Amino acid sequence: MKTKGYYYAASLSFLSGLSSDHEQELSSFKEQLMSYDQGIQTCQDIVNGNADLPDGVAMDDIKKLLTETQQAREKYLKDGCEKLNKWDLYKSDFFNRTVNKVFGENKFSDSDEGNWKIDATASDIYAEIDRLAESTRGITQTLNEGISRIYDILEKKGYGEEKYKLHQAMLQKNGNTFPDNESVNSLQLFLASMKSEVIS
Repeated sequence: MKTKGYYYAASLSFLSGLSSDHEQELSSFKEQLMSYDQGIQTCQDIVNGNADLPDGVAMDDIKKLLTETQQAREKYLKDGCEKLNKWDLYKSDFFNRTVNKVFGENKFSDSDEGNWKIDATASDIYAEIDRLAESTRGITQTLNEGISRIYDILEKKGYGEEKYKLHQAMLQKNGNTFPDNESVNSLQLFLASMKSEVIS
């Protein structure tokens, strides 16, 4: 039974890592866009006479820089959205199978696909990125909750997180991170059986 628990804990940890990575990608994307916008604003202020022209720099150079920065930002936004919008962890069979077994359902499976994509034409692109980051964070938190639930059960059986890490190290040493999924039954039955043993 502990092997089943380790399997699902490792599976959830793997998926949580992918979800966390996507959160970081969204954060980096937003920060880079902000950098572009700050540069554009700086140039625009100079062109509009709201800021002084730096010594030794011609106005034409500022205007050229403004145009180039705007074009670079537009390309970065387009390419970034195309890349980030390909993320579909929540739709993968492995994700669906694992979440269903741990929680009894996959509440993300019925989500509108648009909820997981950035609308590059949004009037507030920062709010749009924040919206998607929050949705992704919800997946990460859900997966981490599942890990905690498994640890709680294993802890009662005498197999806590430290023993889990030792178990993972041994599996990796042998070149096998996860056991054969075909041999793993529903975690709902697994948890129920472990709870009944703990109670008895």
